[in-house]
Amino acid sequence: MAPPPTIIRKLTCEEHRCRIFSDLKMLERANEGKLRWNHDPIVPKRAPWPDHNGKLLTHNGNAKLLDDAFPPPDPRHIAAKVHWHIASDGTIGASGKYDPKSITTPGGIRYQPIPPDQPDAVCELCESGDIISPWKRHYNSTYRPGILHCLKVWIRAIMKS
Repeated sequence: MAPPPTIIRKLTCEEHRCRIFSDLKMLERANEGKLRWNHDPIVPKRAPWPDHNGKLLTHNGNAKLLDDAFPPPDPRHIAAKVHWHIASDGTIGASGKYDPKSITTPGGIRYQPIPPDQPDAVCELCESGDIISPWKRHYNSTYRPGILHCLKVWIRAIMKS
């Protein structure tokens, strides 16, 4: 058996991870049986809080989407790790969607969060020119480049092409 490939890690903002999760059709592939869910136990929040819709968020859910095309020692076996908030009524709260925490593509690229202990770290995709505008950022997004920075990145990307 060939050794697992070297994984290329890219620090990304949550908006890019959501876009990649959607572009790779992760949920559709899971529904078709091409990916398999592996759910962690539901955990109560230490301090429940209301989301922007007024739902009280009381629990956290976490799961992995597994790609059985790759054996478990292969880092591509875990295609994605996702999180979601669970409201007191049992529904998914906050955005109502899965929040991808990491995504590993079959080609060996792992998109992972910007570490909170690295305040100067940036989203590699935004900085390469595919910047998400401030108006399309998530409600509670912590990575928020200002409009002037966005314009500078866009201009730099146009000049490179």
